[in-house]
Amino acid sequence: MKSFLILLLSIPGWAIGNQLLTNEDILEAEQSIYWHVKKLVTVNEAVTHPLLFEFTSKGNGSVKVKHGQWNKIYDCHDNGYLYSPCLMNQVIKDVNSDGYNDVVFESELIYTGEKESDPKVKTGRIFAELVY
Repeated sequence: MKSFLILLLSIPGWAIGNQLLTNEDILEAEQSIYWHVKKLVTVNEAVTHPLLFEFTSKGNGSVKVKHGQWNKIYDCHDNGYLYSPCLMNQVIKDVNSDGYNDVVFESELIYTGEKESDPKVKTGRIFAELVY
């Protein structure tokens, strides 16, 4: 089984279905500096695949794609940009009709500026697909 990542800026209109990870999962596992959450993705009836998520106390988080590659899926740390919602919505669906479920992460990207008085501007949607 191979997996790969596609990261694009776009404006898709997917409905949010079965969430793999919730804000409650993140808060329940919270530690002082950084922490991990593990979840299983049902790829098909016979195959599950573990996903490892890492979060920081500053408000950032990523999912491990493979061999040390991480993709940012959580951003509540206001350093010029953030996600809305902070935890990207997740949809488990067969993106490429190959009989294997894939995971799609999606959120709005918000430009927050350099000062607190700067207006918050939606710059579009950002999404990542983990295709199995």
